[in-house]
Order: sequence, then structure tokens, then C-alpha cells
Amino acid sequence: MKREKEKSRPAGVGLVGAGTEARRIARGYSEAGFDITAVWDPDPEACAALDAELDDCTAYESLERLLADPRVHGVEITTPLDRRAHDAAEAIIAGVAASVRAPVAATVEDATRLSETIRQHESKFRYFDPVHHHAPHALARKLALKEEIGYLNGIRIKTACADIGPILQAGIEEPLDRLALAQWFLGRAVEVETMRNESASVTIVRFEKPHRFGNFEAVQCPELSVPFSERPWDESIEIGGTTGIIWVNGFWGAIADRAPVVMRRFKRMVSFGADIIVDPRAAYRRAAMSFVRALQNGDAPSPGINEALADVKLLVAAAKSATDGGRVRIE
Repeated sequence: MKREKEKSRPAGVGLVGAGTEARRIARGYSEAGFDITAVWDPDPEACAALDAELDDCTAYESLERLLADPRVHGVEITTPLDRRAHDAAEAIIAGVAASVRAPVAATVEDATRLSETIRQHESKFRYFDPVHHHAPHALARKLALKEEIGYLNGIRIKTACADIGPILQAGIEEPLDRLALAQWFLGRAVEVETMRNESASVTIVRFEKPHRFGNFEAVQCPELSVPFSERPWDESIEIGGTTGIIWVNGFWGAIADRAPVVMRRFKRMVSFGADIIVDPRAAYRRAAMSFVRALQNGDAPSPGINEALADVKLLVAAAKSATDGGRVRIE
């Protein structure tokens, strides 16, 4: 991560969390030409290890001290899910802009409290999912929202996991959190039903807009090889409309040997790929640039807390359905 690079205006960004995802985020800032200013993690050893990899960075022994650093204008929060909303609220109360890795909380109650804190203070908040900054996904969403395939009526998200904890595990950990993409493309969900066993999971979603349905499928493939991936799993998306279909092939890797985005509209098939950057590391670079620009220009980052809260409600409902059985209404 330490390397010669052209210095840009200071990002004024600290890392709250020092795990694998924090390293991806830090690399995105480095590749965008910015330095990470400070780092803190509940685990002092993890904090010290990441600090040693970063240039011009200060490791703090507490979140309070990091937030008091006058150089820190924003933080990227990747701490464990059960404390992520609390850490974000601390930043907001301290007047520091917070970019929080999706999902923002383990429970609807925690996400709701964070939402209330954000509304009571003037600090800015960004809901961060790297897929939102990934060029193929962004293009597919743009095409879909422009109604290039007519009225959207369905979405299918498929995740293949080579090595991940048992899908039977309760909660909204990976891969179930990828279900949030359904709302990013098709809007608010109102009902879910999830079926799980130890190696597979299927969630059926009904959306607020009429005649819109979706499903999310996750399967374990222990012998699967995921090309050029930093994670042992990959996903593909199929979006259906009244006049066509859009496919998004891959994110973390390249399981499907196809163009990153393909659209079938009426009788014509179009492939997009020649000028699209498919490396997921570029998504982190674009996300870093977006957050820094917002800090420098005084703009409100996007998406915000409303989208974050909606996704937590969807994911908690899906996990509850998997545990208790039956359909769950999303309030």
C-alpha cells in the first residue's frame, strides 16, 4: 500500500475499523491519490498492523481521540456489524462525516437510532456499498431506470460461494446482505420469504410497485475457482422488463465468461464491455473520490440514511423468515 504517488489535496479521512474491508478501502484512497489520516480499531493489534501499512497515518487508542483529530473531516466505518451503527453515531455527534459500509446495523432498532441521530445533527452520512460505484452495475442500473427494457418487473440475484460460513447461520451476514441490491434496482420491497439449508438459500421478494418480484439465490460451491477475485465468491444479476432483459455478469471475480453487461431489447442483443472497467478495486477508487469530493465541496454524499435503513429492514426480514419460516412483511 505504501508507494510513490502524486499528492492531492488532503482527504482528511480516517478509518474506523482495521480489517480486510478497511484495507480495500485504504487501497482505494491510495489509488485515488489520497492519504488516510488516522485509524482506530477495537483490536489494538489490528489497528497497529494496518497503521504500519499506511503512510502519514496516526493510530489512535480510542474512537473518541480519532474523532477529535482536527485533520479528520470524515471517517470510513467498517467495524463489526453489531457496533457499526454506534460508531457511526459517535462520528455524527462529533461533527465528522461518516461513510458506513453496508449494512449499517445488525438490527432495525440500531439503524433507526442512527437515523434519528443523523437527523438531529448537521454532519453528513454516506451509505457505502462498493457495488454502487462499480461501472458495470452502475451502467445496468442507469439502463434499467431509463426504461431501456420497459417497465421493470423482476430481478434475480445469484451468488456462488466457494468458501464462506454456513448459509444456515442466522443474521444478515454475507452472502444474504447482497439481497440489498434488489432495492437498489427495483425500489422498496414490502414482503420477503426465505428458505435455507446448510448449503443454499433462496429469498423471494415482493416490491412496493405493482407487478414487481425478485429472488435472491446463494449456493455453496466448495470446489469453485473464482478468477482474479479477492473473495471466494461471485454474483450475477438478471433484471427483467416488459421489453427486454439486462444481465450483469460478475463483481468480485469472473465466473461467467461473458461481457460485463448484456442487454436484450426487443429483438436486439447488445453487449457492453469494451470501455468498462470490471476490476472491483476500481469501485473502491471511485468511492474514495466521491466521498472526498463531497467533503471538499460541502455536498451531501449519496445514497444516505433512508436507503441504508430500508436495506436493513429488508435484510432483517429475510433473516427472520429464514429462522421462523413463512412470509415476513417489511414495515
